[in-house]
Amino acid sequence: MLLSFVIPAYNVAPFVERCLRSILSQPFDDFEVVIIDDGSTDETGRLIEAVARSDARVRPFRQDNAGQGAARNFGLTQARGDYVWFVDADDWLSPHGLPRLALLLRDVRPDVLVVNFETAFEKGTPPKPSHLVPPALGGTLVDPRRDSATFEVLSCWCAPPWRLISRRRAVFSYAA
Repeated sequence: MLLSFVIPAYNVAPFVERCLRSILSQPFDDFEVVIIDDGSTDETGRLIEAVARSDARVRPFRQDNAGQGAARNFGLTQARGDYVWFVDADDWLSPHGLPRLALLLRDVRPDVLVVNFETAFEKGTPPKPSHLVPPALGGTLVDPRRDSATFEVLSCWCAPPWRLISRRRAVFSYAA
């Protein structure tokens, strides 16, 4: 399996179904979704279970509330993909984005792939592209050994977990 999405979820009933549907509707299927209900007190758990019943790629778990980090760490122990993507439950993927990312993961085999994002606002307002990645660098593959200055611009210093697709064995060995 190429990719495991690991999603911590705490009281995100208004968002979690959209997040899951945006992943499950991608024209690509070599992935699993490991979603951890981190002790939600709203309808989050019920919504997760309903989606999981309709799609075997969703593997739901529940734990007592311990925070995002603990939920991600637990999810990492359950992940089976070559790569792990820590997506937040209020995020969603652009339609048709996953096949392009999968192609990069399979062809280039990076240790870490930093993805860009758009910020969504109220309904009717167009999404706003991130300015963390200069437009000239969009779609660029950067080897930190060859171009450390560019890598610094794109690096994890400005990248929360949901911007990184990482080799599972590297993340897991670091977390263990």
